[in-house]
Amino acid sequence: MAAYPSTLPAPTVGGFSDAPVDATVRTTMDAGPARVRKRYTAVPHTVEIQLDLDDDEYTAFKAWFEDPLEADRGASWFWITLAMGNGGPAPYEARFIGPYRASPKEGGLPRWIVRAKLEVRGA
Repeated sequence: MAAYPSTLPAPTVGGFSDAPVDATVRTTMDAGPARVRKRYTAVPHTVEIQLDLDDDEYTAFKAWFEDPLEADRGASWFWITLAMGNGGPAPYEARFIGPYRASPKEGGLPRWIVRAKLEVRGA
C-alpha cells in the first residue's frame, strides 16, 4: 500500500476536523420504541485536512496524487500519519473523497493551501 510522502509536510492542525459517520439505522415502529441497529462493524471517519505547501512541494503532491502506483487520483488507499485524538499522531489507512482543492496563499513566496476530505479506516 502506498504512503503519504514523508518529504511533504504533515496536515496542519488548524485545517483538521474529524467527523465519524452515523453508524446506526433507526426504524420507527407502529407502536413502542424505535428499533436501532448497527450499520457497520467498523465505523468509517471523514477527515478534512489542510496542507501548507511551497511550489516544489505542491508539484510533488500533485505527482503523488496522480501516480497510479500511489494515490491513483484519490482511488487508492494509502498510509498517512494523523492526530485523531487517540494519544498523538499515528498511522492510518486513508483515501480521498473526491478531488482536493488548492488555492494560492497570500504572502511573499509562492505557497499553496491544499484542502481535502479523506475517508479514514481504523480511527
